[in-house]
Parts: sequence; C-alpha cells; structure tokens
Amino acid sequence: MAGIEVGSVVAGVTGESIQSSNRRGTVTISGEEGVVTEDDVERVMHAAAMDVLRDREIIHSLPRDFSVDGHSGVRRPVGMCGQRRKSKPTS
Repeated sequence: MAGIEVGSVVAGVTGESIQSSNRRGTVTISGEEGVVTEDDVERVMHAAAMDVLRDREIIHSLPRDFSVDGHSGVRRPVGMCGQRRKSKPTS
C-alpha cells in the first residue's frame, strides 16, 4: 500500500504461550582423525532438539556455543580435533 518493497523484517513474538529452553546434545565425532565436521554439528543440533507437543511449534533454534573435549565456549567447532570418536572395527 505504501508503494515500497521491503527487503527484510525483524519481528518480535511475545505472549504467555512463548517459551525458551536451553538444551544440550552429545554425539560421537564421525570425521577422519577425530576432526569435527558440518555433519557432526548438524547431528548434535538434532540431538539437542526437544520433542514438542502437538499444539506447539519450534520457530527458532540458535546454538549458543559448543564443547569439544571439555573445552566449552567453542563458537565454530568444524575443523577442530576431538578425542571422542567412533572406534574403528578390528578384523
């Protein structure tokens, strides 16, 4: 109606039914030599996701930080090396 095109919008959602939650997830590093991959990050995000009731919906998920081998506060874990990894099968 104003005759202008909007490129982006920041909206706030409020109300009694809005909730937030801090969650943790743990996965085994799948990369070669214990190097954290994008897939590992996706899997830990999925592991930390919570089940929601039918009348609820997750509208946003934001990773605050990661922990690799007990070192917390890691912002970008991809490429880091960790000790917790899948054991290789022996033949």
